[in-house]
Amino acid sequence: MSMATVDLTAEAELPIPLDFREALLPHPGLSIHDFLLHKTPTRSKDGSLQLKSAPDIFTASASYIQLDMAPFILSLPMPSCGQLSYLIHHAADASIKGHHSLIYPTSSGSDVKLPLWILELWREFHEVMDTQAEWRGATSWLTSKIQQESGINALVFQLSLSVHKTNLLGVYNV
Repeated sequence: MSMATVDLTAEAELPIPLDFREALLPHPGLSIHDFLLHKTPTRSKDGSLQLKSAPDIFTASASYIQLDMAPFILSLPMPSCGQLSYLIHHAADASIKGHHSLIYPTSSGSDVKLPLWILELWREFHEVMDTQAEWRGATSWLTSKIQQESGINALVFQLSLSVHKTNLLGVYNV
């Protein structure tokens, strides 16, 4: 299965505040089962999210995103990998020019200003979603093997339980 990737060669440092990281991203100590249940934003397809081009998407105006707005952040469709790579590439220049936010169009027709670190958050969510897809594929394959090979069902079932209880340390890079 080929997955789109986000260009990680961005020049900008966009650290996610720790409280937002803890509230939104999965903890690396989660079991695989819990990791697969972790809520992520939707991923837009190329061109379906109508974003302004750089530099117009960036603004010097402050963003007023608070921690209690975490569900709102999760409700926003993420830019596609291509759009996100483009934004990350231009974020360094925007930051040098004193821009602190990007303008994001909402479904209601109004714009919301999001902090530049949202780009790093979206990049990490793309990685999380790719990792979840890999694990779903692996568990689906294992389930199909359980159904096909009745003689080794007990062994495969035990392996399946072990995988679901395994934590993600070393599997998901944070």
